[in-house]
Amino acid sequence: MFSRGLAFSFLAVVAFTPLKTAFAADENISVTAERSQKVADYRDVAHIFRRFDRFPAAARQGLSLHLIGWVDPGHELPSESHLMIRAKSGEIPLFAGTDHDMHFPVNDVLWAENPPIIQRLPVGRIVKATMSIEVSLPQASSFSKSEAQHWLKQIDACIEDIVGVIFSFLMPDAHRLRVEVAPGATLEAVSGGNVCLLLDNRDVESRIFLLRVQDYPEGTVFRSSKPFVRVSVKIPGDPSFAFTPDK
Repeated sequence: MFSRGLAFSFLAVVAFTPLKTAFAADENISVTAERSQKVADYRDVAHIFRRFDRFPAAARQGLSLHLIGWVDPGHELPSESHLMIRAKSGEIPLFAGTDHDMHFPVNDVLWAENPPIIQRLPVGRIVKATMSIEVSLPQASSFSKSEAQHWLKQIDACIEDIVGVIFSFLMPDAHRLRVEVAPGATLEAVSGGNVCLLLDNRDVESRIFLLRVQDYPEGTVFRSSKPFVRVSVKIPGDPSFAFTPDK
């Protein structure tokens, strides 16, 4: 079953009804089994991408919708779940390797077939995913405040249909940019000859800086010493999904 609700914290959650399964086991032996479990139908996820693709081209120019996943508990790699579409043509994995980005195919053939989405995880572990709208940067390592404000206005034009709530009305200045800075890189804000260090990433992994562009003067340029890993729009409330087995 696929449903969506809005919590008090404005967190939009798509939940599935838990699977109740009885396991037979010797009284002296504890067994943890992995089995294929249906967690959704193809259309449950595909309709999100189809709605985004129906927005006017001007409203989504340079933007792309992504589902970023992980396995809980432990926030582990989503590929460990073996989450896949079981289509007539074969199984289609949705995560691969160390990539947290869901690679979801959207086409009319699968829409008409509406195959099940399955996972193979031990009982008590589930796949979760959050929605992110990624920006295609004109320059790999810099962008201006005016560019960032344009992206946020684009999101305001379409966010209501994705999440189901007018967040721009409820939280007028709640939008942030998630700037993912590469390992060993610095992020700076440059304005009128002044340079302000925002993040010095000395970690071996990328780090995220939540940027509120409204706080910086007009003409500010945000630059990194290495190309950005990604820049995305942080949707207020972090709409997310939990893939839990059907009954």
